[in-house]
Amino acid sequence: MNFPYPGSENMGGALFFYFLDVLHLNSINYSKIGSILSISTTGSNLLFSGYSSPGTLSFDADPEPGQHGTIYNIVAKGFYPNPSEELQAQLLKMTKQQFIVLIKDASGQAHLLGTKVQPLRFSYKTGTATRANETPGASFQFYGKGYTPPKKYLPGIEAPDV
Repeated sequence: MNFPYPGSENMGGALFFYFLDVLHLNSINYSKIGSILSISTTGSNLLFSGYSSPGTLSFDADPEPGQHGTIYNIVAKGFYPNPSEELQAQLLKMTKQQFIVLIKDASGQAHLLGTKVQPLRFSYKTGTATRANETPGASFQFYGKGYTPPKKYLPGIEAPDV
C-alpha cells in the first residue's frame, strides 16, 4: 500500500497546549473510531493554558513492544523563558499532580494526551544558557505511559487569549 500524500498536513511541531489536573476530570467521550468527542470536568475554569517558546513545543508517542502488548511512552515537552519565582513555585507544585494535556499541532489538529486512568506526570528543570544568543529558562515535560497513542480531539482547541 502506498503512503497517502499528506498535503498541507506536513508541518512539524506544536503551537500551544492546555492542561487539566485529572482530579477535575469527570469523563472522556470517545467516538466509535476512538477519537475524542468531548471531555467533562468537575467545574469551570479548570483547564489551564500553557506557554512554550516558539519552535520548542512538541509531543511524541513512542511504542514499546512488550510481552503483554504495546505500551506508548508519551512525552509533551517545551521551554519557558526566564520563569518568575511565582511560576517556578507553580511548576514545583505541578510535579506532585497528574494531568491530561490538549495540544494543537502545526497542522491544526488537536490531540488529547493522557487519560484519567493513565494520566501524565510533570517535570521541569531550570538553568542558564550556554551561549550568549540562548535564553535561560525552564525545560518542561508532561510524560507517561499509555495503552494507546494520543487520540485526536475532534472539537479542536483555540489559541489562548494573551
